Amino acid sequence: MSEINVAEAAVCTIEMRVSGMSCTSCSEGVRRALVRDGAQSVQIDHVSGELIFEPGPQQSLDSARVTIEKLGYQVSEAALHQPEAYHSGLNWVVWVCMVLTFPMLFAHLLMPLGLHIAAFHNPWV
Repeated sequence: MSEINVAEAAVCTIEMRVSGMSCTSCSEGVRRALVRDGAQSVQIDHVSGELIFEPGPQQSLDSARVTIEKLGYQVSEAALHQPEAYHSGLNWVVWVCMVLTFPMLFAHLLMPLGLHIAAFHNPWV
C-alpha cells in the first residue's frame, strides 16, 4: 500500500475494522495514537470496531495499521457497511412487529366508533 499524498489526504477517508477493543479506553487509546501520527477526524467505536479517519499529509495506510497493531489490536479493511445483509436481517423483525401491532391498533381505532373488543380490555387475557 502506497503513501497517500497531500492532495489525496484532504479528500480521502479511510474505513477499517479494529478488533480486540473491549472498552472506551481502548478506543480512546487508538484515537490518540492515530491523532499523534497526524490523522484527522478520527471516529472509532469499540463496540462495532468501526474506525473512520482522514489520514494526515505524511501518513500512509500501512503506518496507521502498524500504529494500531503496536497497541495490540487486529486491523482489517473489511467492508463496514453492508446494507443488503443488514436490511434483510431486519425484514422478518418488521413483519413480526406489524402482525403483532395491527390488531391492537385496529381495535383502538374502532373504540371511538363504539366498537369495543373485550379481549383488549381484560388484563387477564
